[in-house]
Amino acid sequence: MNIPNTIKIGGLVYGIKFEDHLSDDDFMGRTDHEKCLIRLARGMTASKTEEILVHEIMHTIFHFIGLDLELDEKKDEEYINRIAPALYMVLKENDL
Repeated sequence: MNIPNTIKIGGLVYGIKFEDHLSDDDFMGRTDHEKCLIRLARGMTASKTEEILVHEIMHTIFHFIGLDLELDEKKDEEYINRIAPALYMVLKENDL
């Protein structure tokens, strides 16, 4: 999977930026919907970077369809932690 500099989601263009340190909570990825920016931790393996990008894309999709407003933050993260690895597996195993 090629990590692009930008990705279109819901009609918006999100930038993808690599950073050395995202927060004190050891996040590997963060999404800022107001700035349309997905930030990924630098230094992860290629496969982990891809998986975290899919995870952050899922956050953006949940935001776009309004699920983030219906779910509390804990439930939102729980669902994404279940869905994103499965989606990544399908994409990876089928060279998509």
